Amino acid sequence: MKRLRELRGGLGYTQEQLAKMLNTTQQTVARWETGKAEPSLQALRDLAMIFGTSADELLGSRNPLSEEVTTTWHTLFVDKESDGYWGHVGLQMPGKKRGKWYPISQGAANAVGMNLGAFESGDAWLVIPTLANRMLAANPTNLKSIKLMDEAHAEPKTAPEMFPLEFYKALDDYFTDNNKFRESASPTLLSIVEDEITRRGLDEQTALEFTHYSTLYFMDGSRRRYWIDENDLWSLVLLIDMEQVPPIINLDDSGGGVSHFYPRDKIALIDMPLLQVKDAAEKQAAQDKRLLEDLEQAGAARAASARAPHVRTSKSGGTSPSREPSK
Repeated sequence: MKRLRELRGGLGYTQEQLAKMLNTTQQTVARWETGKAEPSLQALRDLAMIFGTSADELLGSRNPLSEEVTTTWHTLFVDKESDGYWGHVGLQMPGKKRGKWYPISQGAANAVGMNLGAFESGDAWLVIPTLANRMLAANPTNLKSIKLMDEAHAEPKTAPEMFPLEFYKALDDYFTDNNKFRESASPTLLSIVEDEITRRGLDEQTALEFTHYSTLYFMDGSRRRYWIDENDLWSLVLLIDMEQVPPIINLDDSGGGVSHFYPRDKIALIDMPLLQVKDAAEKQAAQDKRLLEDLEQAGAARAASARAPHVRTSKSGGTSPSREPSK
């Protein structure tokens, strides 16, 4: 696990210190880092919580949303291959006195500043991943203002708390498949999740809203909140990236049966769950990979068939390889 060694070094932990946090040995951590052994799922989830990221990213899975490992740690304390906390982005909605603030990474802050400075079309949107399990699809021309505020300033009181992405997955697992969650969670992770459930007063419904629901903010100051199909969310992110947001945006209900269509120019912001978008992106990447493999196999089969000698039937009913007439 190359990323484990990089993150540990970036945060200044020794193998012995990390081992103590996980109630294991320094030798075990060393074996994980050299690839001679793999951590259990419980240990892997604890590692993700310690480093402020997700188990998938620790394992080296390609993140469709970033080339780097994104952590909730301050950017000064992570290595060059990682992206850490920078400060907050503030979005001022039409008709609202207070803006909505979200914690973001250094990479996200750089992208916002660069993209806003490069916009040449009033139809261009912004995609902003946050460090609070929110992915923002913002229509800049429909916002009163966008602010970037680094960590040197006081943290906005209205900003959501930062948790590692693994925490949100754990919270979702706790309510959707509690038995499976308890098998994959250490006592430490279980305690963190249950303490947060108690602190927030969450039940199954409110937890699902916390981890799965999106909120649309409109120009007239109204808003709509529901569980949007994750594939529609990922499709919108791709369209924004290609600067091809359609005049009418389709965001269907995840439960099916109801299709929702919204005029693009009426929307100021779509606040969606980052984990859901990431899951949809990873599923799409896996499907694309399988399709490419199938195409390559089909191509190889056609090439092999073309190289094989042709066989003709003789008058006696037998077969023999066809030959070109002699010259």
